[in-house]
Amino acid sequence: MSEFHELIRDFQKIKPYLTSFYIYGFMSRNDYNQKSKRTYDNEKRRIENYLKDFVVHQYEKNFKKVFISVDTRSILKNPFYNTWKTKSFTNNDIILHFYILDILRERKKLSAKDITDILVDDYDSLIDLQVVRLKLNEYEKLGIIKKEKDGNAVNYFIADINIFKGKIKPYLDDALCFFSEIFPLGVIGSFVLDLENISNKYFSFKHHFIVHTLEDEMLLTLLDAIHKKAFITIYPNQGALPHTKIIPLKILVSTHTGRRYICIYRPETKRFGTFRLDSIKNVKILKKCENYDYYFERAETQIKNCWGVSFGGKTQRNEKIYFEIYADEKTESFVIERLMREGRGGIVTRINEFTHSYSNIVHDSNEILPWIKTFTGRILKIEGTSREVINKYKRDVLQHANMYKDDID
Repeated sequence: MSEFHELIRDFQKIKPYLTSFYIYGFMSRNDYNQKSKRTYDNEKRRIENYLKDFVVHQYEKNFKKVFISVDTRSILKNPFYNTWKTKSFTNNDIILHFYILDILRERKKLSAKDITDILVDDYDSLIDLQVVRLKLNEYEKLGIIKKEKDGNAVNYFIADINIFKGKIKPYLDDALCFFSEIFPLGVIGSFVLDLENISNKYFSFKHHFIVHTLEDEMLLTLLDAIHKKAFITIYPNQGALPHTKIIPLKILVSTHTGRRYICIYRPETKRFGTFRLDSIKNVKILKKCENYDYYFERAETQIKNCWGVSFGGKTQRNEKIYFEIYADEKTESFVIERLMREGRGGIVTRINEFTHSYSNIVHDSNEILPWIKTFTGRILKIEGTSREVINKYKRDVLQHANMYKDDID
């Protein structure tokens, strides 16, 4: 039986449990059937160590259900950052970290074989050449060192970077605290604050999407692919088949739910679409897409008719939606103002002092239904080119009316 270790080497190992406990929650040990019960116990134990103040237990029908509960208004630091600061390491990781940097600092440019020989001669450390090469390539990927080809040889040298050339200026403290909690990849700011022993004292947020940090590694890879204008392969969660040769175009963020999406184009089906970032397990960057700018410009045009993130059905044709509401201009002007403020480019037309209409052209009028329903009780008329959507709205209204029929009678 393997011994339990609090530290983890791969963040993807614990991410599904963090997501489940926070987004879905209220799950018992028996609700997890993808891995063994011991695996569940180990991951739950790690999470309780990382987030001890936010893990809550609740008993229901003799089952103990676990979830993460956070009131974002009462915290000054994203607690999920703790999970990024628990990476495990081996003895070789520690030895090579200090020795490689020390060797390259003294001798400028060296090959992996040269470094391996110096480790033996000067540091009495016999480490396999392949292990040294892997560590060098890992640090090159992180930007700590660089490499260049000299004929058939590959030489490594320390990158010309220096994150801290002195203390952070006092007036930047608050800016860094704000950045670490709000911006994508804010965990970087959290690491810097820890190094400088600075803590957030002033900022708290009513709507704080702290779960974003669980997706930031995926976000960084997707942004890299967008920057390189490259094809990607997306590997979804829960063992679904990968989606190959996809063109990543834009990151979309809902200001209402906080969910983040990658807007993509599938050349095989010639359709635009989106993936939620929290549904992606891994992303692999492929070769460059030669016609990337053409697809990006098309996406910019298509997004203008997106109410949310849906590009519509198989045909991806635009759909018209039109409805009229009752609102007294003199006493209920706030309703009309809301119609214009939240209409996302739709046209609001005054019919008379008691009636206004709203019309829009969108890819998927089904997405707009939840917003239209917020005007229930005021809607006088509704029409649209999608008969299915209009019928769905009418069915929902009748269903709700029937629910309250007895009370009305």
